[in-house]
Order: sequence, then C-alpha cells, then structure tokens
Amino acid sequence: MPRRTLPAKQLGRRLRRLRVQTGKSQAQACTAVNAGRPKDLHITQGYLSRIENGSSRPDPDELATLCARLDAGDETTGQLTALLARTEQPAWWDDYGSTLGADLRFVLELEDSADTLRIYESMFVSGLLETEEYAHAVISATGGNIRPMHVPKLVDLRMERREHLFKRSGFRGLVVVMGETAVRQIVGGRSVMKGQLKRLEVDIEAGMDIRYLPYAKGPWPAVSSCAIYGFDDDVDPDVVEVDAEVGRGVYEDHDNISAANHMFARALRNAEDPAATAAFLHGVAADL
Repeated sequence: MPRRTLPAKQLGRRLRRLRVQTGKSQAQACTAVNAGRPKDLHITQGYLSRIENGSSRPDPDELATLCARLDAGDETTGQLTALLARTEQPAWWDDYGSTLGADLRFVLELEDSADTLRIYESMFVSGLLETEEYAHAVISATGGNIRPMHVPKLVDLRMERREHLFKRSGFRGLVVVMGETAVRQIVGGRSVMKGQLKRLEVDIEAGMDIRYLPYAKGPWPAVSSCAIYGFDDDVDPDVVEVDAEVGRGVYEDHDNISAANHMFARALRNAEDPAATAAFLHGVAADL
C-alpha cells in the first residue's frame, strides 16, 4: 500500500514552524532531540530536513521526542500524531492499484484534503462534473497514453471522485469555469452531449457554482486546465495542478500559485454567472 504524500508534507511544515517558533536551527533541534537518547537513535540534520520537507517520516517515538523538545503542547502533539498516522492509512483509491500513477495519487490526496477547489477547463467539462458516458468518451480519446483495459476503471474513478468530494465534511465549495468550447464541443455523440449538458444544468440548480467563459470574452487563459486546491490553515499553501502546452505539473511554489490565482480570477471575472450559464447550456442542448 503506497504511503500518503500530503499528510507527510503537512506534518513537516508544522514541525518546521514549531522549530522556528522556538528559535532553534535544525542543528540545535537535533541536539535537543538527541540529548539523553542512545547514539543509535540519534537523528541527523539531514534526516530532520527530509522530515520537514515531507520526504521522510519520523517514527512515533521520534515524533513524540521532537514535540517535547519543541514545546509543542498536548493539543499540537495530538494533531501531529494524527497526521503521522494518516501517512499510513489506506485510502479509498487504493483499490484502483496500478491504474493510478504517483501524480494522480497526489491529486486524489489533494481532493481528499482541500477545503476549497477552483477549476478552469478550456476544452472539456471538468472531470468532477462529467457523466459516465461523457467520461468514457474523453478518457478513450486520450489514445496511447491510456491502455484500453484501464478505461472502465478510470471512468469509475471519476464517478467516485465526485461522490467522495461532495460528501466529505470540511469541504466548503467547488467553483468551475469552463470555456465555451467545453460546452459546445460534441463529445461521444449528440445523445451523450445532451446528457452531459443536462447534468450541468441540474448541478447548477442544486447550487453548484458553474460558469462558462464566452468566446466573446477572449483571449482565454493559455492553459488547457488548471485546478487550485485551497487550504484554510495558514501553514498549508494552495497547490496548483496545471495542464498547458509546455506540459502538465503540480506546483506548490509561490510564483506558480500566484500566477494561477491571477489567471483564475480573470477567467471568473469574465465568465457568465451560474444562472446565465444554465440558460446557455439549455440553449446549446436544444440545438443538438
């Protein structure tokens, strides 16, 4: 079972904040932790650095000692212990096994933890809003990147992602902006596309914030898609997933996060509101 990456990063960031708050360097923190411990249980500065960046995980005894030496307090120690336990907990997507690559697993972790999610899609309906038939058509059209035998599982995964996201406590909202191409391009045939447009109408009626960006409001952002995962805790930065001409990637640095937030704000500003979007979708479906 693969270990979870996101809780390890969250644990490391919180330990780094604790260390900085106590005024200790990494070397000083290691000295404090190692005091009174057998030499074979000493931690090194390199190991602590890896813990803080999320690439290594302390064992429970090491974490307890770190918390004690960094004056964490009982409540914070409990929270950090819970984060460490989460790195080993099974996830609902583990059942999909080798169908999932490391990048997709990390995206699923983000969906499972983020407080908010903002999505821009220029070409297709967002995967979290797709019908089963539409998803099958999109995934099948990917061609050589996906083995045909994996298509049904990936379709099931998209359906489960939606279900888990919207029933998860703590998730405060999804905002989706789609380019006009995404709702006009016929995917899977007219019947499939009509069903997809109807699903979007129903979702808007249920209160989802879904908007379309008209051709007339161009030029559009120069990416195929962008997802911004937001976290309420000031320790955890937004995380951005971008699919653009230069490639696909997941970013946690300030520059990419700032650029993505600026891009999404501009797209949202130019998009039609949900009511106007629902009316537009209804008209497009009627013309099919």
